[in-house]
Amino acid sequence: MDFTEYKIGYYRRWQKRILGISWTMFITVFALEIVVGLFPLIYGNLPPSFLDYCIKNIVLPSSMNFVCLIIATILVGSPALTIMQKNYTVLFLFLAIVAVISFFHNYYQIVFLLPCAALFIAALLTDKKLLSTIFISAMAVAVFSMLLWFITKPGDSFQLKIGTAVAVVAVHCASYYFSNAILFSVQEQIDFIYDGYLKQQQLLDELQLEPLTRLYNRAALAEAISSCIKTYKETDGLLMIALIDLDNFKSVNDKYGHANGDIVLIAFAELMIKILGGSRNVFRYGGDEFVILFKNQNLRAIESSAEKICFSFTEMKFDFMDRRTRLSASMGIAAYHSGMTSKEWFESADSAAYAAKSAGKNQFVVVL
Repeated sequence: MDFTEYKIGYYRRWQKRILGISWTMFITVFALEIVVGLFPLIYGNLPPSFLDYCIKNIVLPSSMNFVCLIIATILVGSPALTIMQKNYTVLFLFLAIVAVISFFHNYYQIVFLLPCAALFIAALLTDKKLLSTIFISAMAVAVFSMLLWFITKPGDSFQLKIGTAVAVVAVHCASYYFSNAILFSVQEQIDFIYDGYLKQQQLLDELQLEPLTRLYNRAALAEAISSCIKTYKETDGLLMIALIDLDNFKSVNDKYGHANGDIVLIAFAELMIKILGGSRNVFRYGGDEFVILFKNQNLRAIESSAEKICFSFTEMKFDFMDRRTRLSASMGIAAYHSGMTSKEWFESADSAAYAAKSAGKNQFVVVL
């Protein structure tokens, strides 16, 4: 897991929490307004403005919040948006809900401070630009809410309104200052936790590396396959496994010796790492067999990588080997389907590799 994957997991957890908080706020305010509206009915003293109250304080604000919640929930679950766009979506959803509360329920002046809560939530997402954007938006919400209050409550004293406005602006500025401090503190904690994770991962990696090729070993492969299957539903692309068998490798050992055979294995491992851009998903299964896990890639990209590996291996030359001798590899690639066990998935790739050898070697067969 690199730092980007770690942050994505962190952001996704907070997106779900912010959505949950937003839904809770919506339900709570809706319920409170209904309870307040029921008092006249209970005491049999229904005012002439009761219908206006229901429309202004229950129907209109609740409808607006409900629409915002539905749209945000759909967007957060959409693969079309980036993780950062989803961060903005949930934060502006929360701000939209507190804005509606501030606009429609400003008979309680305390609601002018609600937008400050969005600042502290934004700080937890450790994005300075997002925090600044939310601060400007929250201040705009507070100012507009107070303007509505000035207009709709002419009976309140001018001194009270000015004092309230100054206090609200001051609290928002102070909240922005403290939110910045929280943001840097959370970022330091994330960095500290991830540094510790990396150190631990380095120790574990050493135990899972195969000593000759420095690829991950069979035990690491079993863990990786299990992890892929568990997270299959969260992936956006294909999940495929490739089993590679070097053609006629026994004859290399017999003719040139095991030491030179090791040189071929090391060279092939380095070739795969170069083509695939790293060794995270490359494994030595045993002997002259290797495994590659392809995660979240389209079929064309996977086939292109397989073709490059097969072709490049045939072009490799070794000093100890006759220059006319060409080495080759056969590869079986199998897609994972929901419900498959790790054994079934691996056996599907194994059968595809056998089919590639039976068809003449130096090729790959894909099973979708």
